[in-house]
Amino acid sequence: MPFQLLFFPKQRNGVINMIAHETNSQSTIERLVWDILFENEIGEPPVPIVFLCDNLGIKVRETRFKTPTLSSMIFEDEGQYQIYVNRDASDERQRFAIAHELGHYFLHLNPRRVAHAGFADNDDTLGQNAQHPMERQANEFALSILMPHPWVRSLRVTNSHADLARMFLVPEELINWRVKTVR
Repeated sequence: MPFQLLFFPKQRNGVINMIAHETNSQSTIERLVWDILFENEIGEPPVPIVFLCDNLGIKVRETRFKTPTLSSMIFEDEGQYQIYVNRDASDERQRFAIAHELGHYFLHLNPRRVAHAGFADNDDTLGQNAQHPMERQANEFALSILMPHPWVRSLRVTNSHADLARMFLVPEELINWRVKTVR
């Protein structure tokens, strides 16, 4: 069953906060991403994902997790959200992991929702085969914010997937995944 994103009137740093339910549309995530990019005056690739987190008051830290399969996590500590990312991952993989956790922040960590205090993700949840709806939503958000639909649509006409990966600073496998969703 698809899921749907509902707007809440509460805003964080001027950006509309959203929460995910059991029904969705990719276009709702895309609209949210455009609001975030516009609010932060980001108009071309690559999206400065750590800068964006800083603007939102989210601390990003690199770490070595005790569990080697762990890629990233987000949680709130004393009123401030923090994203931890595996320092051994490539810069491109770290960017996707940070964007994925940012997706959890906007879509699932609404202050009115108490079901989750945070998220921890591994390669299974950060991929095309993620099973849980919240992980699929966070992946869609990450793809959308790192590679906004209109940018990919216009740039793919004259650039190879390898060139696009270099422009967007993402692994080429993510370009292949994103291009499938862009018409």
